[in-house]
Amino acid sequence: MTTPLNLYATKVFSEQPTALWALDDTTDYVALISEANQDLSTWSISGATVGGAFSENPVPSPFRTLDTNRVLETLGNGGTITFTSPVALDETYLNTELGSVAIGAYFITYSRAVDIRIGYQTDSVELIRETSVPATRDWAFVSQTFSLPDDLTNFRFIIEISFQSTEIPYELAINGINAGQWSEEFHLESSGVYPQPLPSNIDIDSEGVEALAYGLEGASGYYLSRNNVLYANTLALFISACKLMGCFYGYSAASAMSSRMVLIAQ
Repeated sequence: MTTPLNLYATKVFSEQPTALWALDDTTDYVALISEANQDLSTWSISGATVGGAFSENPVPSPFRTLDTNRVLETLGNGGTITFTSPVALDETYLNTELGSVAIGAYFITYSRAVDIRIGYQTDSVELIRETSVPATRDWAFVSQTFSLPDDLTNFRFIIEISFQSTEIPYELAINGINAGQWSEEFHLESSGVYPQPLPSNIDIDSEGVEALAYGLEGASGYYLSRNNVLYANTLALFISACKLMGCFYGYSAASAMSSRMVLIAQ
């Protein structure tokens, strides 16, 4: 069924504007875990291996374009599996003015109840919080939000799974490992975005996420981002169209923070 937003875009487009942007792109928060590192085999692993064929295939994943990780216990691990993220973050990636960071992921625990501990470590501190998840063959989402520590040196995420170990190696599935700042409301459905350098003809000290023009032609626009902050998100946006030369600025009506602007490059 056509959404009201696209109906409006179609109406505006029929007036033959110079350019039109529906602003319905998925643009919500800056991802702190790359698509490549959705594969848990890239993380430091203790007590398990990642990969291979599932003995029981999981139901379709919440994030089907991302890796669905098969995690298999290494016997003798004491019933604990630990993952530590491969990329060390610092003030370059974490905006201290936002004050917090969130991480979440989906799990299928199959036949065993588990305790899932999610947190972070730096050179000076480690903080982990625990959530108990019953045995389930459906995807269960677990997340935590943390205030940023004073020392961000060598900041890495931690995922730890504890369970009752038996003589049969335990198998579980993990998908959609999402981390970001001020991102909690989006984690269930979005893995975030990855801002890129703006085109050379846009002289602004910022990165951007491309906003495609409506229709077959038209210049791309850019959601601006700097210091790990998106200056617009698409939780709810109105249609933007213009017949101006140069640059166009469109306001994001439902953004959670102030001064949310979208830059359109002509």
